[in-house]
Amino acid sequence: MIQPGFASHSTVPAPTLKLQTTIGVLVVDDEESVRGFLYEALTSLGYNVWLATTGEQAVDVYQTVRERLNVALLDVFLGGMDGPTTLALLREIDPHLGCCFMSGYVESNTFEQLRAMAVRFLPKPFSLAEVASVIKVCADESAGVQSSSGSKRWNFKFPTASSRPVSEWPTRTFLATG
Repeated sequence: MIQPGFASHSTVPAPTLKLQTTIGVLVVDDEESVRGFLYEALTSLGYNVWLATTGEQAVDVYQTVRERLNVALLDVFLGGMDGPTTLALLREIDPHLGCCFMSGYVESNTFEQLRAMAVRFLPKPFSLAEVASVIKVCADESAGVQSSSGSKRWNFKFPTASSRPVSEWPTRTFLATG
Protein backbone atom coordinates (compact mmCIF):
# COMPACT_ATOMS: atom_id res chain seq x y z
CA MET A 1 0.00 0.00 0.00
CA ILE A 2 1.25 3.48 -0.81
CA GLN A 3 1.89 5.62 2.26
CA PRO A 4 1.92 9.41 2.43
CA GLY A 5 5.08 10.88 0.90
CA PHE A 6 8.00 12.15 2.92
CA ALA A 7 10.74 14.62 2.16
CA SER A 8 13.32 14.99 4.90
CA HIS A 9 15.38 17.95 3.73
CA SER A 10 12.82 20.72 4.20
CA THR A 11 12.30 22.45 7.52
CA VAL A 12 9.17 24.35 8.42
CA PRO A 13 8.53 26.09 11.75
CA ALA A 14 6.13 24.22 14.00
CA PRO A 15 2.59 25.55 13.56
CA THR A 16 0.82 27.15 16.47
CA LEU A 17 -2.46 25.51 15.53
CA LYS A 18 -2.95 22.12 13.93
CA LEU A 19 -6.08 21.67 11.86
CA GLN A 20 -8.42 18.79 12.56
CA THR A 21 -8.88 17.61 8.99
CA THR A 22 -9.18 14.51 6.91
CA ILE A 23 -8.37 16.35 3.69
CA GLY A 24 -6.02 14.33 1.49
CA VAL A 25 -3.76 16.23 -0.89
CA LEU A 26 -1.80 14.86 -3.84
CA VAL A 27 1.20 17.11 -4.56
CA VAL A 28 2.65 16.66 -8.05
CA ASP A 29 5.82 18.63 -8.78
CA ASP A 30 9.13 17.71 -10.36
CA GLU A 31 11.04 20.06 -8.04
CA GLU A 32 12.13 18.27 -4.89
CA SER A 33 12.25 21.52 -2.92
CA VAL A 34 8.60 22.30 -3.70
CA ARG A 35 7.45 18.77 -2.85
CA GLY A 36 9.49 18.83 0.36
CA PHE A 37 8.17 22.21 1.47
CA LEU A 38 4.57 21.30 0.74
CA TYR A 39 4.85 17.92 2.44
CA GLU A 40 6.40 19.29 5.62
CA ALA A 41 4.18 22.37 5.77
CA LEU A 42 0.88 20.67 4.97
CA THR A 43 1.42 17.66 7.23
CA SER A 44 2.37 20.02 10.06
CA LEU A 45 -1.05 21.63 9.57
CA GLY A 46 -2.81 18.26 9.73
CA TYR A 47 -3.33 17.47 6.06
CA ASN A 48 -2.71 13.97 4.70
CA VAL A 49 -0.21 14.40 1.85
CA TRP A 50 0.95 12.11 -0.94
CA LEU A 51 3.74 13.06 -3.31
CA ALA A 52 4.41 12.38 -6.98
CA THR A 53 7.22 13.57 -9.23
CA THR A 54 5.60 12.86 -12.60
CA GLY A 55 2.13 12.78 -14.07
CA GLU A 56 2.34 9.03 -14.54
CA GLN A 57 3.27 8.56 -10.89
CA ALA A 58 0.39 10.85 -9.85
CA VAL A 59 -2.13 8.69 -11.70
CA ASP A 60 -0.70 5.53 -10.06
CA VAL A 61 -0.86 7.09 -6.58
CA TYR A 62 -4.37 8.38 -7.17
CA GLN A 63 -5.64 4.99 -8.33
CA THR A 64 -4.22 3.42 -5.17
CA VAL A 65 -5.45 5.92 -2.56
CA ARG A 66 -8.25 7.79 -4.33
CA GLU A 67 -10.74 7.32 -1.50
CA ARG A 68 -8.41 9.33 0.75
CA LEU A 69 -7.64 12.17 -1.68
CA ASN A 70 -9.71 15.32 -2.11
CA VAL A 71 -7.38 17.76 -3.84
CA ALA A 72 -4.53 17.63 -6.36
CA LEU A 73 -1.88 20.36 -6.45
CA LEU A 74 -0.29 20.03 -9.89
CA ASP A 75 2.70 21.79 -11.36
CA VAL A 76 1.86 22.91 -14.88
CA PHE A 77 5.18 21.88 -16.41
CA LEU A 78 6.35 18.38 -15.48
CA GLY A 79 8.85 16.10 -17.17
CA GLY A 80 6.97 13.69 -19.43
CA MET A 81 3.23 14.08 -18.98
CA ASP A 82 2.41 17.72 -18.17
CA GLY A 83 -0.01 18.97 -15.52
CA PRO A 84 -3.05 19.50 -17.78
CA THR A 85 -2.70 16.01 -19.29
CA THR A 86 -2.31 14.55 -15.80
CA LEU A 87 -5.46 16.31 -14.62
CA ALA A 88 -7.40 15.05 -17.63
CA LEU A 89 -6.47 11.46 -16.69
CA LEU A 90 -7.27 12.04 -13.00
CA ARG A 91 -10.65 13.50 -13.92
CA GLU A 92 -11.42 10.41 -16.01
CA ILE A 93 -11.15 8.52 -12.71
CA ASP A 94 -12.93 11.19 -10.63
CA PRO A 95 -14.53 14.16 -12.40
CA HIS A 96 -15.06 15.93 -9.07
CA LEU A 97 -11.44 15.94 -7.91
CA GLY A 98 -10.52 19.38 -6.62
CA CYS A 99 -7.48 20.78 -8.38
CA CYS A 100 -5.14 23.72 -8.29
CA PHE A 101 -2.33 24.25 -10.77
CA MET A 102 0.93 25.79 -9.59
CA SER A 103 3.55 27.49 -11.73
CA GLY A 104 6.18 30.18 -11.62
CA TYR A 105 5.35 31.28 -15.15
CA VAL A 106 2.51 30.59 -17.53
CA GLU A 107 2.32 31.88 -21.09
CA SER A 108 -1.03 33.16 -22.31
CA ASN A 109 -1.81 30.12 -24.50
CA THR A 110 -1.06 27.75 -21.61
CA PHE A 111 -3.11 29.92 -19.29
CA GLU A 112 -6.07 29.71 -21.66
CA GLN A 113 -5.76 25.91 -21.63
CA LEU A 114 -5.83 25.94 -17.82
CA ARG A 115 -8.75 28.32 -17.79
CA ALA A 116 -10.69 26.00 -20.12
CA MET A 117 -10.14 23.19 -17.60
CA ALA A 118 -11.88 25.36 -14.97
CA VAL A 119 -9.43 24.93 -12.14
CA ARG A 120 -7.72 27.15 -9.60
CA PHE A 121 -4.25 28.57 -10.17
CA LEU A 122 -1.59 29.40 -7.60
CA PRO A 123 1.40 31.41 -8.83
CA LYS A 124 4.82 30.43 -7.45
CA PRO A 125 6.23 31.43 -5.11
CA PHE A 126 3.30 31.21 -2.72
CA SER A 127 2.90 31.36 1.04
CA LEU A 128 1.67 28.57 3.26
CA ALA A 129 -1.44 30.63 3.99
CA GLU A 130 -2.18 30.89 0.25
CA VAL A 131 -1.79 27.18 -0.42
CA ALA A 132 -3.79 26.20 2.68
CA SER A 133 -6.58 28.56 1.60
CA VAL A 134 -6.75 27.19 -1.93
CA ILE A 135 -6.73 23.59 -0.65
CA LYS A 136 -9.71 24.38 1.57
CA VAL A 137 -11.60 26.01 -1.33
CA CYS A 138 -10.79 23.09 -3.67
CA ALA A 139 -11.81 20.51 -1.06
CA ASP A 140 -15.09 22.34 -0.39
CA GLU A 141 -15.80 22.57 -4.11
CA SER A 142 -14.96 18.89 -4.55
CA ALA A 143 -17.47 18.07 -1.83
CA GLY A 144 -20.07 20.30 -3.49
CA VAL A 145 -19.90 23.14 -0.96
CA GLN A 146 -20.40 26.61 -2.39
CA SER A 147 -17.56 29.01 -1.52
CA SER A 148 -18.20 32.25 0.39
CA SER A 149 -17.57 34.19 -2.83
CA GLY A 150 -20.54 32.42 -4.39
CA SER A 151 -18.47 30.50 -6.93
CA LYS A 152 -19.44 26.91 -7.58
CA ARG A 153 -17.29 24.06 -8.74
CA TRP A 154 -15.66 24.55 -12.14
CA ASN A 155 -15.88 28.34 -12.02
CA PHE A 156 -12.37 29.67 -12.61
CA LYS A 157 -11.24 31.90 -9.76
CA PHE A 158 -7.85 32.84 -8.42
CA PRO A 159 -7.25 32.22 -4.72
CA THR A 160 -8.79 35.05 -2.72
CA ALA A 161 -6.26 34.71 0.10
CA SER A 162 -3.40 35.99 -2.06
CA SER A 163 -1.58 38.77 -0.29
CA ARG A 164 0.23 39.75 -3.50
CA PRO A 165 -1.36 42.21 -5.89
CA VAL A 166 -2.02 41.00 -9.41
CA SER A 167 0.81 43.19 -10.68
CA GLU A 168 3.29 40.97 -8.81
CA TRP A 169 2.03 37.66 -10.22
CA PRO A 170 4.51 35.83 -12.50
CA THR A 171 2.60 36.64 -15.68
CA ARG A 172 0.18 39.34 -16.65
CA THR A 173 -0.66 38.34 -20.20
CA PHE A 174 -3.83 36.54 -19.13
CA LEU A 175 -5.46 39.78 -17.96
CA ALA A 176 -5.88 40.94 -21.55
CA THR A 177 -7.57 37.69 -22.59
CA GLY A 178 -9.87 37.25 -19.60
